[in-house]
Amino acid sequence: MGELINKYTPLKSWAELDNLKWDNAPKGNVYTISWLPDYDSEQHPANVGCVEVVRMGGGVTAQILYADNFKMYIRTFLGKEDARWTAWTQV
Repeated sequence: MGELINKYTPLKSWAELDNLKWDNAPKGNVYTISWLPDYDSEQHPANVGCVEVVRMGGGVTAQILYADNFKMYIRTFLGKEDARWTAWTQV
């Protein structure tokens, strides 16, 4: 029964989050971010919150950020070669 409950895993850097995709992130995990040292306000919408990593179908990964400012953001990663994350978008 315990495996059905989301586990909150703290991240040590935004770079660590960049490497989490649907095929290497444990299922059901939610990651927490809190004042990460490599935070860049030009690239990241918030520096405190929780991030859920989900598969959108095919090879598409979505990361959903539930920020401490009561806003939600999403970004996606599509493809294998020369692929990169889209910019965070508020939803």
